[in-house]
Amino acid sequence: MTCAALIETLPFVYSSIEQYQANDPLCRVLKVKIEAGQAAAEKFTVHKNLICYIPKNARRSRWVVPAMLRLMLLTYFHHSPLDGHLWAQKTFH
Repeated sequence: MTCAALIETLPFVYSSIEQYQANDPLCRVLKVKIEAGQAAAEKFTVHKNLICYIPKNARRSRWVVPAMLRLMLLTYFHHSPLDGHLWAQKTFH
């Protein structure tokens, strides 16, 4: 599957993560701390208007997923033909 095809299969909400971050209380506080340069936010940055986490020794930053999207994204990526495992029921048998 090509990268473009994979992106087309993602939930619509994926493209509006910026809007969800703007409405999430934790993300709003985090963005203020990032902009103020506070030490509590030193592992975070804003890139293309998205709050990102920068893990130690990582090559890429990761988006901060607002609370409202976490269950939906986990479900989507763990119950998809692309997830790489056979789901809990198949694994059990």
